[in-house]
Amino acid sequence: MSPGGVDENTGLLSGYASGARAALTCSLIGDSARRATITGTAGRIEVPRDFFCPAQFTLWHGERPERVEMPFEGWATTSRPPRCNAACVKGSSRAR
Repeated sequence: MSPGGVDENTGLLSGYASGARAALTCSLIGDSARRATITGTAGRIEVPRDFFCPAQFTLWHGERPERVEMPFEGWATTSRPPRCNAACVKGSSRAR
């Protein structure tokens, strides 16, 4: 808890009627992993650091990894939140 009464770190565990589960964490003061893992009965998908604008992910079939390249142009890949650049919005109504 910050001196101003704001939670600096938090977590969330959710359960769904389908049986799916979700675990989320975030921090205002710590450098979190900023990655995502989606797990299913046949394998999992691992999205590396800065999952909000990934260039690739790994699809796991048991112990067999398959790296999938996924070029994502138009977003800044920094430790700051993503910002759309001019090329990203070119031709969109937001660019006008």
